[in-house]
Amino acid sequence: MSDRKPRTVILGEKPQGSQWLRMVLGSGFFDVVAGVPCLTRKRWWGEDTFADVLREHTVPVLKRAELQNIDYDILLSFLYPFIIEGELLGRASMYAVNLHEAPLPKFRGCNGCSHAILERDTHYGTSLHTMEAELDAGELVDQGIFSIDEDETSKELYARTIEFSTKLLERNLAPLASGTIATTPLQTVGEPINPRSSLADMKKLTAEQVGHPDTLYRIARALDFPPFEPPSFATHGRTFYVFVDRSLGRGSHSDGAQKLPSFDREAFGCGDVFLLPGFARHVVVMSEDEYRRHYPIFS
Repeated sequence: MSDRKPRTVILGEKPQGSQWLRMVLGSGFFDVVAGVPCLTRKRWWGEDTFADVLREHTVPVLKRAELQNIDYDILLSFLYPFIIEGELLGRASMYAVNLHEAPLPKFRGCNGCSHAILERDTHYGTSLHTMEAELDAGELVDQGIFSIDEDETSKELYARTIEFSTKLLERNLAPLASGTIATTPLQTVGEPINPRSSLADMKKLTAEQVGHPDTLYRIARALDFPPFEPPSFATHGRTFYVFVDRSLGRGSHSDGAQKLPSFDREAFGCGDVFLLPGFARHVVVMSEDEYRRHYPIFS
């Protein structure tokens, strides 16, 4: 390449996507010729500023299909929620690169933090990789790997991953711009892709899961991600949610809860907030009506 800055297109969303967009724009390494935000989805995290950052820096805001009308050297994806067509990936004269907030190739698709806790993994990570038409495939550019705290929830792990993702991107900006990145193939054969709905069937707890403390605690941690619905079980004609007290996005409910000496379904016939014994962190069981009074549920 010549000394000119690479013409770059950036697709993305979410607060960290906007943060990384600002990093690229502020680095001075890239000529950002267009950006593609996601403007059509409901957002569990609230407002999205990706498009605002683009407009603030006078970067043209395009729809994905409009990328076929412009020339670019690099295509960057920061948590963009849709599959990018192979034709658009191929239009990048240097490469198309995605920042995937999970370790590849193991956690392709969605909900990596939850699946890592469910599978009792001790480490997690974040990956920078070149893109192909197949989801979360290509070649690995770099990874950041770190330990999972044995008592953290999926949302807490998600929040910690952002820090490692930011460092991962920061140390690769100059190599990306100069075309000096080194890659290794991702061995994706046999690795499943978790869809957005991969946790849906796990939300309803079975009697066996509820009666096994280690399993219940692990599922409670893995599916504790406000404002999404936590795991639940039904008894006495009512639904009860299970979550970790004072986890990220939650307040404290232990003071006013009925403290149970053991998990006994009969205890849930009267009352709305219960505290389960024997866990490293307080585990709360709360009736559906009481839960909805405290927390919205994103759908």
